[in-house]
Amino acid sequence: MRRRARGVKLSSIIFCVTVLVAGLPAGGRAQVNSGSNGSDGAFNPTAASTVINMATHPNGIYQYTSVNIPSGVTVTFTPNANNTPVVWLVQSNVVINGSVYLDGQPGSTWAAGVGGPGGYRGGNAGLNATSGQGPGGGGVGTGGKYGGNASYGTLGVINSNVGSSGSIYGNNFLIPLLGGSGGGGRLARLVAAVAALFSSPHQALSN
Repeated sequence: MRRRARGVKLSSIIFCVTVLVAGLPAGGRAQVNSGSNGSDGAFNPTAASTVINMATHPNGIYQYTSVNIPSGVTVTFTPNANNTPVVWLVQSNVVINGSVYLDGQPGSTWAAGVGGPGGYRGGNAGLNATSGQGPGGGGVGTGGKYGGNASYGTLGVINSNVGSSGSIYGNNFLIPLLGGSGGGGRLARLVAAVAALFSSPHQALSN
Protein backbone atom coordinates (compact mmCIF):
# COMPACT_ATOMS: atom_id res chain seq x y z
CA MET A 1 0.00 0.00 0.00
CA ARG A 2 1.35 3.42 -0.94
CA ARG A 3 0.02 6.57 0.60
CA ARG A 4 1.45 9.94 -0.29
CA ALA A 5 -0.18 13.25 0.52
CA ARG A 6 1.05 16.48 -1.03
CA GLY A 7 -0.92 19.70 -0.59
CA VAL A 8 -3.61 17.89 1.34
CA LYS A 9 -5.62 19.48 4.14
CA LEU A 10 -7.03 16.76 6.33
CA SER A 11 -9.05 18.87 8.76
CA SER A 12 -12.30 17.13 7.83
CA ILE A 13 -11.37 14.10 5.77
CA ILE A 14 -10.40 10.59 6.75
CA PHE A 15 -8.62 8.11 4.52
CA CYS A 16 -9.30 4.52 5.55
CA VAL A 17 -7.30 2.09 3.47
CA THR A 18 -6.72 -1.61 3.33
CA VAL A 19 -3.12 -2.00 4.37
CA LEU A 20 -0.89 -4.95 3.56
CA VAL A 21 2.29 -4.45 5.52
CA ALA A 22 5.17 -5.17 3.15
CA GLY A 23 8.61 -6.20 4.26
CA LEU A 24 7.35 -8.57 6.91
CA PRO A 25 7.54 -12.33 6.69
CA ALA A 26 4.39 -13.87 5.22
CA GLY A 27 3.36 -15.17 8.62
CA GLY A 28 3.77 -11.71 10.19
CA ARG A 29 1.78 -9.62 7.71
CA ALA A 30 -1.37 -7.99 8.98
CA GLN A 31 -4.25 -6.75 6.88
CA VAL A 32 -6.56 -3.97 7.96
CA ASN A 33 -9.99 -3.89 6.37
CA SER A 34 -11.21 -0.34 5.72
CA GLY A 35 -14.79 -1.54 5.32
CA SER A 36 -15.00 -0.24 1.74
CA ASN A 37 -17.32 -2.21 -0.51
CA GLY A 38 -15.81 -0.61 -3.62
CA SER A 39 -19.16 0.63 -4.92
CA ASP A 40 -17.70 3.97 -6.04
CA GLY A 41 -14.99 2.25 -8.04
CA ALA A 42 -11.53 3.73 -8.58
CA PHE A 43 -11.10 7.47 -8.16
CA ASN A 44 -8.66 8.63 -10.83
CA PRO A 45 -9.41 12.30 -11.64
CA THR A 46 -7.66 13.88 -14.63
CA ALA A 47 -9.19 17.38 -14.87
CA ALA A 48 -6.95 20.08 -13.41
CA SER A 49 -9.88 21.32 -11.31
CA THR A 50 -12.04 18.42 -10.16
CA VAL A 51 -15.09 19.26 -8.03
CA ILE A 52 -16.87 16.50 -6.12
CA ASN A 53 -20.53 17.33 -5.54
CA MET A 54 -21.39 15.55 -2.32
CA ALA A 55 -25.15 15.69 -2.97
CA THR A 56 -24.92 12.12 -4.24
CA HIS A 57 -23.46 10.98 -0.90
CA PRO A 58 -25.67 12.43 1.88
CA ASN A 59 -23.64 10.63 4.55
CA GLY A 60 -20.31 11.86 3.13
CA ILE A 61 -18.89 8.32 2.85
CA TYR A 62 -17.21 7.22 -0.39
CA GLN A 63 -16.45 3.56 -1.05
CA TYR A 64 -13.46 3.47 -3.41
CA THR A 65 -11.39 0.59 -4.66
CA SER A 66 -8.35 2.87 -5.06
CA VAL A 67 -7.44 6.57 -5.23
CA ASN A 68 -4.86 8.12 -7.56
CA ILE A 69 -4.70 11.93 -7.81
CA PRO A 70 -1.87 12.89 -10.19
CA SER A 71 0.31 15.97 -10.02
CA GLY A 72 -1.44 19.10 -11.34
CA VAL A 73 -4.92 17.92 -10.31
CA THR A 74 -6.77 19.76 -7.54
CA VAL A 75 -9.83 18.16 -5.92
CA THR A 76 -12.40 20.30 -4.11
CA PHE A 77 -15.87 19.59 -2.72
CA THR A 78 -19.38 21.01 -2.79
CA PRO A 79 -20.90 20.15 0.63
CA ASN A 80 -24.09 18.09 0.79
CA ALA A 81 -27.31 19.25 2.45
CA ASN A 82 -26.32 17.53 5.70
CA ASN A 83 -22.92 19.26 5.67
CA THR A 84 -21.15 16.03 6.58
CA PRO A 85 -17.37 15.61 6.71
CA VAL A 86 -15.73 13.62 3.91
CA VAL A 87 -14.83 9.98 4.55
CA TRP A 88 -12.97 7.97 1.90
CA LEU A 89 -12.96 4.23 2.51
CA VAL A 90 -10.41 2.69 0.15
CA GLN A 91 -9.69 -0.96 -0.51
CA SER A 92 -6.27 -0.55 -2.06
CA ASN A 93 -3.65 2.17 -2.79
CA VAL A 94 -4.12 5.85 -2.04
CA VAL A 95 -1.63 7.94 -4.03
CA ILE A 96 -1.95 11.73 -3.89
CA ASN A 97 0.56 13.74 -5.89
CA GLY A 98 -1.94 16.53 -6.58
CA SER A 99 -3.99 18.47 -4.03
CA VAL A 100 -7.15 17.88 -2.02
CA TYR A 101 -8.75 20.96 -0.48
CA LEU A 102 -11.64 21.17 1.98
CA ASP A 103 -11.34 24.87 2.68
CA GLY A 104 -14.29 27.08 3.42
CA GLN A 105 -15.13 29.98 1.11
CA PRO A 106 -14.11 33.59 1.82
CA GLY A 107 -16.87 35.94 2.85
CA SER A 108 -17.91 39.18 1.18
CA THR A 109 -17.64 42.61 2.78
CA TRP A 110 -20.37 41.89 5.34
CA ALA A 111 -21.58 38.32 4.77
CA ALA A 112 -19.90 35.34 6.38
CA GLY A 113 -17.97 32.80 4.36
CA VAL A 114 -19.44 29.30 4.00
CA GLY A 115 -17.57 26.45 5.66
CA GLY A 116 -16.12 23.48 3.81
CA PRO A 117 -17.55 19.95 4.15
CA GLY A 118 -18.39 19.34 7.80
CA GLY A 119 -17.24 22.84 8.72
CA TYR A 120 -19.12 25.89 9.93
CA ARG A 121 -19.75 29.40 8.63
CA GLY A 122 -17.86 32.41 9.84
CA GLY A 123 -19.59 35.32 11.55
CA ASN A 124 -21.21 38.22 9.73
CA ALA A 125 -19.56 41.63 9.91
CA GLY A 126 -21.23 45.05 10.15
CA LEU A 127 -23.66 46.68 12.55
CA ASN A 128 -25.16 43.29 13.44
CA ALA A 129 -21.94 41.32 13.64
CA THR A 130 -22.17 37.71 14.81
CA SER A 131 -19.83 35.14 16.27
CA GLY A 132 -18.52 32.32 14.12
CA GLN A 133 -20.68 29.21 13.97
CA GLY A 134 -19.71 25.85 15.41
CA PRO A 135 -18.66 24.71 18.88
CA GLY A 136 -15.38 26.62 18.62
CA GLY A 137 -16.61 29.73 16.79
CA GLY A 138 -14.64 32.94 17.33
CA GLY A 139 -16.20 35.92 19.08
CA VAL A 140 -17.28 39.25 17.57
CA GLY A 141 -14.55 41.81 17.07
CA THR A 142 -15.46 45.01 18.97
CA GLY A 143 -13.66 48.26 19.62
CA GLY A 144 -12.01 48.23 16.20
CA LYS A 145 -10.75 44.67 16.57
CA TYR A 146 -11.08 41.97 13.94
CA GLY A 147 -13.29 38.95 14.62
CA GLY A 148 -11.89 36.34 16.98
CA ASN A 149 -10.21 33.18 15.71
CA ALA A 150 -11.93 29.82 15.91
CA SER A 151 -10.49 27.00 18.00
CA TYR A 152 -10.08 23.29 17.35
CA GLY A 153 -7.95 20.96 19.44
CA THR A 154 -6.08 23.98 20.83
CA LEU A 155 -7.10 27.56 21.53
CA GLY A 156 -7.26 29.86 18.51
CA VAL A 157 -4.54 32.51 18.19
CA ILE A 158 -5.06 35.47 20.51
CA ASN A 159 -3.57 38.94 20.10
CA SER A 160 -4.53 42.54 20.78
CA ASN A 161 -6.06 43.04 17.32
CA VAL A 162 -8.73 40.32 17.41
CA GLY A 163 -11.78 39.38 19.48
CA SER A 164 -12.03 36.42 21.80
CA SER A 165 -11.13 32.96 20.51
CA GLY A 166 -13.67 30.15 20.46
CA SER A 167 -13.91 27.28 22.92
CA ILE A 168 -11.61 24.29 22.48
CA TYR A 169 -13.19 21.10 21.14
CA GLY A 170 -12.02 18.08 19.17
CA ASN A 171 -8.48 16.73 19.23
CA ASN A 172 -5.39 16.28 17.06
CA PHE A 173 -6.43 12.72 16.16
CA LEU A 174 -9.69 13.94 14.51
CA ILE A 175 -11.66 11.22 16.31
CA PRO A 176 -14.56 11.72 16.26
CA LEU A 177 -14.43 13.51 12.92
CA LEU A 178 -15.72 17.05 13.50
CA GLY A 179 -15.45 20.00 11.13
CA GLY A 180 -13.75 23.29 11.92
CA SER A 181 -15.63 26.29 13.29
CA GLY A 182 -15.87 29.79 11.82
CA GLY A 183 -14.09 32.95 12.86
CA GLY A 184 -16.07 35.84 14.31
CA GLY A 185 -17.32 38.89 12.43
CA ARG A 186 -16.10 42.44 12.96
CA LEU A 187 -18.46 45.00 14.44
CA ALA A 188 -18.66 48.14 12.30
CA ARG A 189 -19.60 51.62 13.50
CA LEU A 190 -21.73 53.80 11.26
CA VAL A 191 -20.40 57.32 10.90
CA ALA A 192 -22.57 59.84 9.03
CA ALA A 193 -21.17 63.09 7.71
CA VAL A 194 -22.83 65.92 5.81
CA ALA A 195 -20.63 68.20 3.71
CA ALA A 196 -21.37 71.09 1.36
CA LEU A 197 -18.84 71.18 -1.45
CA PHE A 198 -18.40 74.19 -3.69
CA SER A 199 -16.42 74.34 -6.87
CA SER A 200 -15.52 77.94 -6.22
CA PRO A 201 -15.33 80.05 -3.08
CA HIS A 202 -17.67 82.51 -4.79
CA GLN A 203 -20.38 79.93 -5.57
CA ALA A 204 -23.58 80.39 -3.63
CA LEU A 205 -26.69 78.34 -3.15
CA SER A 206 -29.83 79.81 -4.68
CA ASN A 207 -33.50 79.01 -4.19
